[in-house]
Amino acid sequence: MSIRDNVSSAIEPEDRHRVRAIAASILEHQGFQASELLDLVIDDRAHTGYSVAKDRAERAVELAAVIVNYLREDLANDPRHELLQALQREAGQ
Repeated sequence: MSIRDNVSSAIEPEDRHRVRAIAASILEHQGFQASELLDLVIDDRAHTGYSVAKDRAERAVELAAVIVNYLREDLANDPRHELLQALQREAGQ
């Protein structure tokens, strides 16, 4: 069973920039220019000519969302965790 089976890839509004940063790192590591591709995916814009690259970007965004949601759920078990406190401060909670 993989982490993707247990964790949602839905993006919470306060997590958009975190998901974008992680997805950009994944795409850049694979040799893609991430910013334009992520604009197409995260903002759900239609554009022709990017089908293969856009598919790759969509998968990167889904993976990044799973990572962010996993960390949120995992860290929620320890309310004193520094990373969780930083995420909450950043979200204004």
